Amino acid sequence: MQLDPSNIPVVTLNYTVDNHYQVEYPLIDARDNIGAILESFCSGIESDKICEQIAESLGKDVQASYIKEIINTDNKACNFSVEAMGLSDKDCEVMGKILKEEIQNIDSELKKVYGDFDLTLVSETYGRKSSADVMNDQTTQMVNMNNMKNAFNNLSNYMSDDQKTYYNALLDSKNLEDNRLELLKEEVKDEQDVAAPSVKMIHKKYMVLGFLLGIFLVALCVGMRYLLTGKLRTSADISECFGVTVIGKVKKNEKKSKIDAWIKSIFYGEDGFSYEEHIRMVCAGVRIAAQKHGYEKVYITSASNNDVIKKCMSEIGDGLKEQKVCVESGPSIIYDPESLEKMASSDAVVFIEEIDESRYQDIKTELEKAHMNQNAILGCVVLE
Repeated sequence: MQLDPSNIPVVTLNYTVDNHYQVEYPLIDARDNIGAILESFCSGIESDKICEQIAESLGKDVQASYIKEIINTDNKACNFSVEAMGLSDKDCEVMGKILKEEIQNIDSELKKVYGDFDLTLVSETYGRKSSADVMNDQTTQMVNMNNMKNAFNNLSNYMSDDQKTYYNALLDSKNLEDNRLELLKEEVKDEQDVAAPSVKMIHKKYMVLGFLLGIFLVALCVGMRYLLTGKLRTSADISECFGVTVIGKVKKNEKKSKIDAWIKSIFYGEDGFSYEEHIRMVCAGVRIAAQKHGYEKVYITSASNNDVIKKCMSEIGDGLKEQKVCVESGPSIIYDPESLEKMASSDAVVFIEEIDESRYQDIKTELEKAHMNQNAILGCVVLE
């Protein structure tokens, strides 16, 4: 879907929530949970389930990850709003219908957690708008593609004439066939004048050049994959991008691709520790940090909810309990209201994120929720 940033069809839903909270002085026994209710609505609306449902309804080969980028939520006081951008007015009508139905489903689930409250749809509007954010995102993608194109073009500046000929032949199958026939004609014509060792030297030169070009293209493809997926690339990004301490790095037991393993071993090295040793080191780090700051209860969660994350979370939790640390764990606080409640009642939180799985935007969101609930962030454990 290619949106026109100066004329984007949008649907906006505005809701108000009344949790019947009243303050009776001089004693205040009840807890105002309106903020948690609004955050739970916004998190639920941006869940994978709803995004996948909208993507399936729109068709057009739309991915669920893209739907997350065109749906925006906001909350203030006792109100929250949902805005969805579409390629056409019809798309907005489809998204508006699904969002209203799913918000009612979320309403039923949240009442089981927070008790009785009233949800009212204040307004439902369809229109068009311009967006500087969309224009900036499109410009960034265009610059990235141009940079890739320039990288290929600049590569030829460092080649000899023969190398340029061979390189261009690799990019164009027709040219490759023409050059092959031409080289065969020249070899037949000059067969008596060219020594066999010289021919072998030329062929070896081309083989080496082809090998180096192959490495360059593979590295470029891998690099572009890391840049464009929006997923966590290295453990260093946790501290550099978010300012969060990396408590420890845990190697997954599953096999990585040989290319990924080779690249990461070159740039980041290998420490030689086993999976179990990494888990024990992480448990020790969390326990020491919690005791040092006087935190009695620690909560463990992650932006990703796959089986690898759950296994690691369970083993770290068991290890901390053996060390007499009061600890709880749960799924993503972004999409699970009960998990958000448990984190809010804890003193500190530890996040577990996985390379090539956890998304930067989700990590940012969960850190914001921790700060909003005034939870101390002990640090992050990274699965590699």
